[in-house]
Amino acid sequence: MGQQPHCRSDEESLAVVTTCSSRKAFTPEPGLEGRSLAPGSLDLVGSEWLRRINEAKPVCRAADLYKGRGFSYATRAAGSGRLFTISAGLGFLHPDEVVPSYGLTVSASGADDDIFTKVRARRSPAAWWAVVNQSRYSSPLLEAFAGTGLVLMAVSAPYLNMITHDLQSLTESDRERLRIFLPGSHPVVPAGFEVNLMPYDERLNHPSSPLRGPLTDFAPRAALAFTRSILPDMPTAGPTAHAEAVSDWLAEVVASE
Repeated sequence: MGQQPHCRSDEESLAVVTTCSSRKAFTPEPGLEGRSLAPGSLDLVGSEWLRRINEAKPVCRAADLYKGRGFSYATRAAGSGRLFTISAGLGFLHPDEVVPSYGLTVSASGADDDIFTKVRARRSPAAWWAVVNQSRYSSPLLEAFAGTGLVLMAVSAPYLNMITHDLQSLTESDRERLRIFLPGSHPVVPAGFEVNLMPYDERLNHPSSPLRGPLTDFAPRAALAFTRSILPDMPTAGPTAHAEAVSDWLAEVVASE
């Protein structure tokens, strides 16, 4: 207390939001995997899951829990800024939140820890999010917008769908700071957020591209490409100008073959 506020650089004020990963630094303790839950209604399964995770022993910071290529790209994109995680098991995680390890997903239909193999209802990531966002580890999504810089959201489509309601509550000024990165050539974003989508496509995997890789880590790779090739020269540009710059950069990648 009493310290002078720290003046953040452009990189330090940047926030990156990414999807959780199945690979983790710690093995989940018994009972903290989706496969261990009994089938039932959304309310029953959700209540039991919340009870378990809220009583579980935290093991490390959220920023240190997740492993794998995708999360590594997101970490590099964040640089000295903040890296938030959208977790299907714990909610919206601040990087410094100390959390338990777990295994649960909303995106892998039929996977062992897919929560919708247990919930007797239609697959609705948004409905599950309304449950898990009540966990004691979850923070408001608005925390990602607490700084002054851009918020780069590099996620999979199911996880973006999961937080649509949160996005729709953003102010116009916060929306102006949001950049969305999704896998696939024709990704779909919530209505009203089309301008926020950065148009990375299969050209990111062109032989001349410096950041080639699989579709599974496409979104965080695109965010890293953005921080390297677009943001340094256009730190204060709006979403439309950034999208045009991305299109120009991708065209140059192909032309440089």
